[in-house]
Amino acid sequence: MSWYICMAISLLVLIFAILFAAIVYSGKYKRGRILTPFNILFGGLFTAVFISLLPVYGGILSGMTNSRLKTVAFALHNTFQIFTIDADREIILEGISSPRPWLSSVYSAFLSIVLVAA
Repeated sequence: MSWYICMAISLLVLIFAILFAAIVYSGKYKRGRILTPFNILFGGLFTAVFISLLPVYGGILSGMTNSRLKTVAFALHNTFQIFTIDADREIILEGISSPRPWLSSVYSAFLSIVLVAA
């Protein structure tokens, strides 16, 4: 169930970031503003990657002590690594083990696209 939820939230975050960036871009340009379209897209993509990695590391770290805290820490750490082009994508894509095979392939395709965009 967490696979469905995280993928849906991640997609919603990406769509919202794209729409919000388009609205900001179409508005009047104000010099020195913090919310530029690039910053909005960057923040949305960062959040989407982080949310997408939560069920991956949740599955890898299940059964360990403090697994929820470690899941959040590993997902955040790997999100930073993805944006510095230092992440090991094979561990991420091999960690996708959804209960449904079709969801695993859809999730890995979605995550691959998001990782390339990052």
